[in-house]
Amino acid sequence: MAFFSLFINVLYLSSPLYLIQIYNRVLVGGNETTLILLSFILFLAVSVMFVLDFVRAKMLVRCSIAIDRKLSGRIFKSTAERSWNKGVSLGTRALRDFDEFRNFITGSGAYFAFDAPWAPLYLIILYMINPILGYIGTFGFVLLGCLAFLNEFITRVPLNKGQEETKRSFIVANNVMHNSDVVRAMGMLTPIEHHWQERRAQMLFSQAIASDRSAVMTAGVRSSRLLLQSMMLGVGAWLALEQVIMPATIFASSIIMSRALAPIERMVATWRQARSALASYKRIKSMLDAPSIEAPKRVGNSNNAVLEGKDVSYSTPTKTKPLFENISFRVGEGEVLGIAGPSGSGKSSLLKMVIGTRQPTNGSLQFGGLAIQDWDASELGRMTGYLPQNTGLFNGTIRENIARFGTSSMDEIIEAAEMAGIHKAILDLPDQYETIIGMGGEKLSGGEMQQLALARALLCKPKLLVLDEPSLKLDEAGKLFLRNALISMKKNGSIIVLVTQMAELIEFSDKIITLHNEKSTVDHQLSALQNPPEKRIVALQ
Repeated sequence: MAFFSLFINVLYLSSPLYLIQIYNRVLVGGNETTLILLSFILFLAVSVMFVLDFVRAKMLVRCSIAIDRKLSGRIFKSTAERSWNKGVSLGTRALRDFDEFRNFITGSGAYFAFDAPWAPLYLIILYMINPILGYIGTFGFVLLGCLAFLNEFITRVPLNKGQEETKRSFIVANNVMHNSDVVRAMGMLTPIEHHWQERRAQMLFSQAIASDRSAVMTAGVRSSRLLLQSMMLGVGAWLALEQVIMPATIFASSIIMSRALAPIERMVATWRQARSALASYKRIKSMLDAPSIEAPKRVGNSNNAVLEGKDVSYSTPTKTKPLFENISFRVGEGEVLGIAGPSGSGKSSLLKMVIGTRQPTNGSLQFGGLAIQDWDASELGRMTGYLPQNTGLFNGTIRENIARFGTSSMDEIIEAAEMAGIHKAILDLPDQYETIIGMGGEKLSGGEMQQLALARALLCKPKLLVLDEPSLKLDEAGKLFLRNALISMKKNGSIIVLVTQMAELIEFSDKIITLHNEKSTVDHQLSALQNPPEKRIVALQ
């Protein structure tokens, strides 16, 4: 594409050369044949320039697609990987950064990079016509370049501040939309709106300062360019009067200088996008250059699926004491491990260690004879069914969600839905399994979301079934389906790990871990059970 730019910029000279030949040959000699021939040559040159410019633009689009295919998957995976390792969503900032950078370097940024190197060529031509015209062109190039850098200097601080305030404003807005029911129920809309407007006002103030300063510099660049072109015409007229150059050269020189200064003007117009794209590039590069935290691609012994914890401890930076420590357990095929304890005791953290999205501070957790974090994530995920508290449904059809957006057969999907007790409810929907449920399953009731997420976890009867409060939103009928599904999975030889406060499921467990040793609701439930778990593991805080 840069090679094409050579010919495009050379062919651009056809217009001023045509002008010179018209004045110096056609008007002097009065030869119409020469006029027709020159016009044909100009048409041919402009047509070739059009084709090359079109092909260059088309290639840029293909480059944009190629860059996306090469990097977007890595960025998507890296963002997801870091989200589950940090335990919080990192959002889509990295993907937005990538799109901004990609669009710039295959758009306005690319055209500037292709055309700017040829500006000296036009200045050299001006020097060849007459050194005085070359001096004017060089002075104009340097002047507009200085104005461009001055524009960056005076807008840098307010632009950075405006970007930070924009980020905070959108964070507040996203939180409000995500928790709209809480806002409505407690009449929080007005005070939150005032808080959001304060962030918005600071953002607009910073943007206004940057825009005002940029507008001054942009106007200065345009005015300077107009003045320089007028100066070129005036000096050209003086040189023509002195018979140093031909009259036609006056206008040709103005056209050539305009082309020489065009990249500088474009740079000023796209400076904000260039700075933003550069910042995006640095963030993306920093993320991709960071040491990979992805587990090595290894596969344990899935034929001897045993889940074993050895002296597992977990601490968080926000608490002075460990959430739990020195937990050891062993769960074999067809066994159920219950995890119980008060809120904030680390039940979900322990569960996330089992699925590999969180690592213990001390100790080890193994499945199939291999540490969880050393498993290939895809292979472990293929053998795992997981039901989080928030269900974790995605915008797509019911079929896609149960199939984990994979290629499971319809028979496997229906079998999982029947086990979870949601098959009949799905058939009552207008589009049945092709019903689009929206982000987070927003078109379903709480119980239906829970059952749909359970069906996804039960798909193909995984060897490891991990459930976080599976009965949380279920009615009595739903709890019965859940219990029957667990019985079926246990007979199938699956290892079941579940967090629950439901007495029936605690009794259903073969082993139970009680986080914190204080008397709690779980302890009272355990003492009241006729058939308590055979082994109780108490984790001291």
